[in-house]
Amino acid sequence: MDKKKKLAVILGISGVISLLLTFLFLRVVPVPTRSHREYLDMFLSIKVFISSFTLILLAVLLWNYISIYREMPNRFTLSLIIVSLALLLYAVFSNPFVPLLLGFRHGVGLGPFTFLPDLFAATAVIVLLYQSYE
Repeated sequence: MDKKKKLAVILGISGVISLLLTFLFLRVVPVPTRSHREYLDMFLSIKVFISSFTLILLAVLLWNYISIYREMPNRFTLSLIIVSLALLLYAVFSNPFVPLLLGFRHGVGLGPFTFLPDLFAATAVIVLLYQSYE
């Protein structure tokens, strides 16, 4: 498969899975106040989508680097694996699902700064994933 088509398929599948996780999260998470429900739903939806999307892409990227390392073990590839693993852990623990799964039911911070770091991380992962197929 062409590299760009492969990347497009991965991004499409990641987007669909992230949307499903977002809708599932909004059905499960309790909303603290009624007056801010619209904003909370919007910001949490964006946060869950972007962090889930990033998490899936990082898992694919990590798998790709591990495959490369198996063929050509070197320090550079090992460094890429470590960076990818660190970003994967960031994505796991920044996803609002983690506190919910661990039993913490308190609210999450509101505003665009709840999802902007994930947006930047997703952009970086897309670039790294594209470069890994070059």
